[in-house]
Amino acid sequence: MGFPNSIQLTEEMIVSTAAAQRMPLGTRGFTNDGRVFRYSQAGATALTANKLVISAAQGPASTSTDQVAYEAYAVGTTYVKLSLSTVALPVLAADFFKDGFLVCNSTDVAYQQVVPVHGNEALVSSTALNQQTGIWLKQPGLKKLTATATGMFKLVQNPYKGVLVSSDGNGPGMPMGVTPCAVAASYFFWAQTWGPCLAHAGEGIRASIDKQPGARVGWSTGSTGGVCAPKGTATAADSINFDTDSGWSLMNEVGVILTCAPAANFFHLIDLRLSP
Repeated sequence: MGFPNSIQLTEEMIVSTAAAQRMPLGTRGFTNDGRVFRYSQAGATALTANKLVISAAQGPASTSTDQVAYEAYAVGTTYVKLSLSTVALPVLAADFFKDGFLVCNSTDVAYQQVVPVHGNEALVSSTALNQQTGIWLKQPGLKKLTATATGMFKLVQNPYKGVLVSSDGNGPGMPMGVTPCAVAASYFFWAQTWGPCLAHAGEGIRASIDKQPGARVGWSTGSTGGVCAPKGTATAADSINFDTDSGWSLMNEVGVILTCAPAANFFHLIDLRLSP
């Protein structure tokens, strides 16, 4: 697999952050030693270094299918208007869905499609029908035509936008990467997604079997920004189970241990396996 639009990163670039966006969210960065990073934006809360971050919760424009096209649009159209539903939408700034996706759902396959978003007009809180919001799409625009009668739309923000530190209180979300440095609120940074990575050891590390190189680790809901192994015993490798004691589940696996932490809430080196 090739990555023609990847950016080679230096150690200085990895720990650099910025208030202004410099490239599309999700842009892939890499180092010569095999580590991989994705261009991300912190949410409204600052992030500390070496913590697991997760995607922000999607809002009504993403979870509702009540948005409809203002009119029919032809293949290749790069500007569409959505009529907001009677579901009140939150006030969202212009370009909130920049680098995100416009999804058209339909029982007719002639209309189903997903198109990257270049930008959007501000969404206003409204319960009125036909509240029109303009959406600019990235070239080459719509892959298929749309129809107002059958197309139901979602606006989905880029998963690397507004990432949050993982915790039992944040979510639902999916693991997106680990912070290589401290990040101010709303700043842009490179989240590590693959390769050797220093990570916070969560409360789920319990016995010697949990600390062996190669042991799987995942999102620890018992510690903020931590990763942990599933609960196990020191005597039987096949006794590892996936219960709530460790705060870890198979759906949130993020990698394997390279070196164990000396104790819970310290740091260990893991082989991160999220996005190569």
